[in-house]
Amino acid sequence: MRKNINILHLEDSPADSYLVKEAIKKGEFDFEYFAVDNEKDFHSTLEQQNIDIVLSDYNLPNYSGSVALKLILSKYPQIPLVFVSGTMGEHAAIESLLNGATDYVLKDKLERLVPAINRAIREAKLKQEYQEAVESVRQREELYRILVEGMNEGLMRVDNDDIILFVNRQICEITGYSAEEMVGKVGNELLYREENRSVIKQQNLSRLQGAKDRYEIQLLRKDNTDIWVRISGSPVYDKKGYVVGSIGVIENINERKMAEEALRESQQLFQTLAQISPVGIFRTLSDGYTTYVNPKWSELSGLTFNEALGDGWLKAVHPADREILTRNWYADINSEKTSNAEYRFLKPDGSIVWVIGNAVPEWDQDEIIGYVGTITDITERKLIEEALHDSEERFKALYDDAVVGLYRTTYNGKILLANKALIKMLGYSSFEDLSIKEVERDGFGPTYSRQMFIDKIEKDGEIRDLEAKWICHDGREIFIRESARAIHDISGKTVYYDGTLEDITDRKKIEQDLILAKEKAEASDRLKTAFMNNISHEVRTPLNGILGFSELLAQQDVTYEQKKHFQSLIHLSSMRLLNTINSYMDISLIASGNMVIYRKNTELHPLLHKLHERFIPACADKNISLSLRIPDRGKDLTINTDGELLKKVLTHLLDNALKFTTEGEVIFGYTVKTGYLEFFVEDPGSGISKEALSRIFDTFVQEDVSITRGYEGSGLGLSISKGIVHLLGGEISVESEKGYGSVFRFTIPHQESSIAGQEIAELRPVAVPDERPVILIAEDDDSNLLFMELILQNRDVSLLYATNGIEAVEQCRSHPEISLVLMDVKMPVMDGLEATQKIKSFRKDLMIIAVTAYAMSGDEKKLLDAGCDDYLAKPLKKEILLGKLKHYGLIS
Repeated sequence: MRKNINILHLEDSPADSYLVKEAIKKGEFDFEYFAVDNEKDFHSTLEQQNIDIVLSDYNLPNYSGSVALKLILSKYPQIPLVFVSGTMGEHAAIESLLNGATDYVLKDKLERLVPAINRAIREAKLKQEYQEAVESVRQREELYRILVEGMNEGLMRVDNDDIILFVNRQICEITGYSAEEMVGKVGNELLYREENRSVIKQQNLSRLQGAKDRYEIQLLRKDNTDIWVRISGSPVYDKKGYVVGSIGVIENINERKMAEEALRESQQLFQTLAQISPVGIFRTLSDGYTTYVNPKWSELSGLTFNEALGDGWLKAVHPADREILTRNWYADINSEKTSNAEYRFLKPDGSIVWVIGNAVPEWDQDEIIGYVGTITDITERKLIEEALHDSEERFKALYDDAVVGLYRTTYNGKILLANKALIKMLGYSSFEDLSIKEVERDGFGPTYSRQMFIDKIEKDGEIRDLEAKWICHDGREIFIRESARAIHDISGKTVYYDGTLEDITDRKKIEQDLILAKEKAEASDRLKTAFMNNISHEVRTPLNGILGFSELLAQQDVTYEQKKHFQSLIHLSSMRLLNTINSYMDISLIASGNMVIYRKNTELHPLLHKLHERFIPACADKNISLSLRIPDRGKDLTINTDGELLKKVLTHLLDNALKFTTEGEVIFGYTVKTGYLEFFVEDPGSGISKEALSRIFDTFVQEDVSITRGYEGSGLGLSISKGIVHLLGGEISVESEKGYGSVFRFTIPHQESSIAGQEIAELRPVAVPDERPVILIAEDDDSNLLFMELILQNRDVSLLYATNGIEAVEQCRSHPEISLVLMDVKMPVMDGLEATQKIKSFRKDLMIIAVTAYAMSGDEKKLLDAGCDDYLAKPLKKEILLGKLKHYGLIS
């Protein structure tokens, strides 16, 4: 069934628009075709017409397909957009599809256009139906979300491998994890310690059998603390009745469990205290005679009950403490007062126990009848005190020797402590000099206020990794990283701040260098991306013209005038493509260091006049004039250089001048300096911005790299020119101002008194027999072979053929009547250069003309060194080939 659709085509090329419309006619639908070539008409047509699909070129002179796509997506999301482009690279195509384009079709593959249109319209309809279905599902999911998120208990779903598939808000509060941190993780590995994982795995296995369960277990929170929970789990079934996982309701019972644990510990402590006293207890008569000790006293002293009675307890006292303890003990008894003492027990096994003894009088009315006392083991405290003393000594040493600055200040900024590193960092010679300063008053940190520091630390209790610029005592500015915490007294009041300062000045400099390097790399990447897009444009655009108009030439309804026009367009596109390829090859040779310089004596004025004649038609087309300025026009100048490369530099500069000039006069020529010639190309064109001047000769760089610029070209001309000039021993420069034109200058070394090098060889005619001359064509490509054969078929010559180097050698050996060989350089089996050397070994005077597709600088020398007498560059031109044969006397 045929469909009626309205198609809007955004395309600046009438030829491409015509080709696209013809391609659409092959579709199984009726259509109304609207063609626009600018942004204004594009907007207007969208507003006024009921458009079903948009076709758009990717690159337009004053608009772009990507901007058109954004308009469609924002205002007409129901309309699909298909890119139809000749310059769209794979990267841009993928990016466009990701950004919302429905499809893309290359202009050299328009057979894909009708299927793409059908699919785009079909997908647009499906998209609308899908959006309606999505909205219905969204409403149901919103109701489900409200119910699940409103639960007071945690809810978790896992699959059969215990992979977490879903959690609600409450489970996130219980565990401390976010949903994103939990989903996709293995539940028993994330939420349970090693000793509990087997329990979870066993419960999951039971659910696989369809069992429900309810149990209590400790869950591991994100902060590495445990929390008691009650889990009620049930299996989850699919439509076929198979268990595909489970869902668990998780209740926080930690407070109840903690209360139970506290009660259990309290009961255990009570039982322990009831069975044994934690301190040693003793009793004496009024004269100090010991009458009782409890088991703990015996344990601490190492004496039995009987051994401790009377004065026997003194045997347990360390000999070093015994005399002073006895003297003080009996002095306290005589004074009838409470006795306190610290001393050591030396046990039979040699161990030492520190104790503190307290004894109080036991009164009977006004008379002391004895003493009751306790001894408490303080060995651990004594060890801690000794360790603390050692620790303080070590801390003091570490504090002073730390490589980072350490400090303590009051709330108001008075410096209480500072280590050596901080004193040195801030430019002071001693702590005394620094301690008289105050942070707020003397302003060490100018990039933040003391009040900000206080507010932050009082709110959070600490500050971590605060970076700022500080001013040192000697005026130096340094970058520091500061961490600090508030120290509080027992009432919670801040008494001082402890902190660290690290000098990160060097790191900051490295970071800044890295940022600059990153920005430079990103800029380079953007330039390379733009350059690659330009390569695609400069190759595909002329190729599209060649392929498109070649196809149109084959149509029977094309008139003779149209064919001539199509042939002209194909020729122009071919030359543009050839120039582009030559530029890419030149820049590759320059970058790899493989460009060869072939210096020889070159007559300069004829070279410049030929360039002038070559560019005159292009100047006439743009209504601008071209002037050649040569000093001493009556006298030619011969220089020793590579004339082809010199001509290439001037060609690139003249191309640039004409490209950016719309009126006025372009001037080129040279001046003679001491030791060199200075060439110049001056134009009154658009000029170059100040920002672009410093990088205009860099590879991949153009002042305008956008896809909407109004001129063509690979953007490599100036890079190639700079590389060639340097290879020739000169320098290149530019003077320009935006809107006021440009002057490019480059130098070539030249010594008038000494001109050396290879002289240009005179071409010699071929010795042709009286009968019809025979020409051997050595060529393996059928199209090239046919082209030369058609050119020569009515020229009164006989032709022989060879498709590889070996055949060419055998033909020359078997046919002495051959007068000339057209030798392709690149052939299978044996290449043309090797074949030439073999032929010259037995027919030294046979004229051989090399036919090469390379045509690079230095190729002429390579070919002549191999024995060739002359060479022709592909693509071959009819008039040049016939001119060579006429020069050698083979045709008239």
